[in-house]
Amino acid sequence: MKSSRQTSRDCRAVLSAFALAEVMVAVLVVSIAVVSLYTGVSSGFALVRLAREDLRATQIILQKMEAVRLYTWSQITDANYFSTNNCVTYYDPAGQAVGSGGVAYTVSTAVTTDTPAASYSPNMRRVTVQVSWFSGKINRRREVSTYVARYGMQNYIYKE
Repeated sequence: MKSSRQTSRDCRAVLSAFALAEVMVAVLVVSIAVVSLYTGVSSGFALVRLAREDLRATQIILQKMEAVRLYTWSQITDANYFSTNNCVTYYDPAGQAVGSGGVAYTVSTAVTTDTPAASYSPNMRRVTVQVSWFSGKINRRREVSTYVARYGMQNYIYKE
């Protein structure tokens, strides 16, 4: 019986390298993982940016609607007093002076007589505030409407 002794140096030589196919599979797996991680992180940042833009548009609408509550009936129906002109506001108005104001929001306000058919319809107005902005290459828009009555809440504050 013949015994062959392997030395530790022989074992190291056999186990010290991977085959080219194994290395290529490992590189493929790692590259897929890195690309997936990058895609997930960039999508997360895009969603956060979109949520911030949407929140700012909601804040602008709320600001305009709260201002409408403070107008008297004669002020709302007077086109010279209650401006329905479009205006542009920015995500960060203070940063606009140095060119870092962020997204530009176009705000339009409309007062119409588009009210439900009823005997009190002449004493109502529909106020619509619309905010639009560009996010990337997509035009986004939010809109809120409410009704204002001649004999509504503002009569408790102002005596017309």
